Amino acid sequence: MMIRREASRHILAMSKLRPAVIVTGPYHSGKTTLVKKLFPAHAYVNFLDDPETCEFARSCPPEFFRRYPGNVVIDEFRLVPELAAAIRAAASAERRCGRFILVSSRRPYGNAIAPAPGNKLASATLLPFTIGELAYAGVRFERDGYIHRGFMPLIHCVKDAPAKGPEWRGGYHTLYVERHVRSLITTGCGDALGRFLTLLAGRVGQAVNLRTYAEETGVAAYTLKSWIEALEAGFVIFRLPCYTDITGTRGMMSAPKFYFTDVGLAAHLLGIKNEEHLHRDPQIGNLFENMVVAEALKNCRNSGKGAALYYFRNRNGLEIDLVVKSRGCVVPIEIKCGDQFSASYAENINSFRKLSAKIAGGYVVYGGAAKAKEGVARFVNYQKIGELID
Repeated sequence: MMIRREASRHILAMSKLRPAVIVTGPYHSGKTTLVKKLFPAHAYVNFLDDPETCEFARSCPPEFFRRYPGNVVIDEFRLVPELAAAIRAAASAERRCGRFILVSSRRPYGNAIAPAPGNKLASATLLPFTIGELAYAGVRFERDGYIHRGFMPLIHCVKDAPAKGPEWRGGYHTLYVERHVRSLITTGCGDALGRFLTLLAGRVGQAVNLRTYAEETGVAAYTLKSWIEALEAGFVIFRLPCYTDITGTRGMMSAPKFYFTDVGLAAHLLGIKNEEHLHRDPQIGNLFENMVVAEALKNCRNSGKGAALYYFRNRNGLEIDLVVKSRGCVVPIEIKCGDQFSASYAENINSFRKLSAKIAGGYVVYGGAAKAKEGVARFVNYQKIGELID
């Protein structure tokens, strides 16, 4: 089953403006399928599946580009870092827009592919499905169904995959961790990586404390830091920094929060076998928050907009789950998994707005369907988070 991807418009737009476009995203998020559909006339090279071509490109980058003089999609191009200089040079001199479509399951970092002179290189990120993308294709679930299944394409697009139950999803997530995540870790990790991932899953939405994590896993804090960087580079997790741009506010938190890019992986790591189990699990609130924050991130990336996402917490205990900053506007969002309206859900928003005049009226994203308003805060069902971010 093919599901329309909201990032298509942004990727196509960039390909009409720049000679090179990098499309990054998690392993098996649908990047290859999408770029093949968007650019059917491009030659296609996959360094992961074609070791011979990969070795040829490593040994002689100029010859590689002479072999592919026209438009080309290069999948998992980061396996050949020797191409970096040639790509930069070609993009700088190239006049044809959309000549290079570069695909990678690893986030850009370091100087492997620096921005080409003259702003010749653009980037886009393809994350797992959004609720809106699934709904457009007629795929709908209740709250616990979304959290339990997650949003990775293989869960929804492979025939009979959902029907095979937790065994299939567990096998997929194990494959994802074993083959992809471990390939990003440079320090030997053994079983400790699995324990660390489970620890992160149990503390989504909490500020990171590496010292505590080190004590509980038996792994040095500096090693855990490198693991976190690798997990971020592989799009397994993402960080949500604390919003600190409020003049005169003291006692701010500085540690980021971390969330899983796919909430289904977090649910699997916590041993949640079915939706009924999830409904009774004490982690339901944290997993729901993970899902909503990830939805906000996916919608920002799909549109290519520059909205920045944060959380807020000060030493006095005032906390806002999600702060969206765009074009000078700051919008607080509280996330509640309950499905019943409660005026208390908006209390922190009203308190937060008193800290600065530039903070706009906020939203409560919750599990209920009723449209309501408490003070300046509007209540919105979690399935509308995409529209809210737009």
